[in-house]
Amino acid sequence: MNMFTGEHTHTLDEKNRVSFPLRLRDCMLPDETLAGFYVTFGFEGSLLLYPKAEWDRVAQRVGELPSSQAEARKFQRLFLANAHFVTLDRQKRLLIPESHCRKAGIEKEVVFLGVGRHVEIWPRDRYERYAKSMQGEYEELAEKVFRDSPVEPGSGERARDDDRTA
Repeated sequence: MNMFTGEHTHTLDEKNRVSFPLRLRDCMLPDETLAGFYVTFGFEGSLLLYPKAEWDRVAQRVGELPSSQAEARKFQRLFLANAHFVTLDRQKRLLIPESHCRKAGIEKEVVFLGVGRHVEIWPRDRYERYAKSMQGEYEELAEKVFRDSPVEPGSGERARDDDRTA
């Protein structure tokens, strides 16, 4: 599987089905799309969509969180218990569970965001407000995220220690 990227707007039909964007399908091998996906509650009001193989890895990590910690138990309950297995139909549409549409505020138009190894699904109006609120923060976020990273942003190469301390 290649990394999911891009922003794609589609319309939900009356049965909560939405066409899964071709550019996102193109990031996957045919057997990966046939294996299905898991959709669960995300962050900032989005839903998270994982191809089954990636879900298996993520769910394993979440399942291994220490059950002795209350925050870990709460997160496991919210993340894993709200996960639903979904597949593409013959028209390459996803059926988003009604409970997930209600929770995310999805009514008609959705935005699919390719964000690496998974896809976020947002109600269009909420995503537009979020994107507008984030304008101007790109450089600051990159600086914070890559401050201690062994990889230089944009280069794909490891940063040298002297570059990070300069």
